[in-house]
Amino acid sequence: MNIRKSWLLSFLFAVVLSVSATAMTPPTVKGSSAVTEQITELLQGIDEQVAESTTVYVDFMINAKSEIIVVSTNNKNLDRTIKSKLNYKAINSGKLETFKKYTLPVSIQKK
Repeated sequence: MNIRKSWLLSFLFAVVLSVSATAMTPPTVKGSSAVTEQITELLQGIDEQVAESTTVYVDFMINAKSEIIVVSTNNKNLDRTIKSKLNYKAINSGKLETFKKYTLPVSIQKK
């Protein structure tokens, strides 16, 4: 009887963890092609600093002045470069909410 309870509790714990993990993923920037284009323009020239083509996920927010604040990236080698190119650059943020975390996948192609 105790083994059944242990298995049941373990299963329920795993389900709760998996549901909470998927619920906490930040929204991606979809439908805001103007914002994506502006960020692409700001990142011009970054392709010269990569050894191979890669995709970097950039987590960012928009502050009250419509400036980009980069929270983090998934690439340690390009983190500082991306932050220096994007942080506190004003953009036309459109429908994006202020101080809400967004994730933008950025594909960088080696020339």
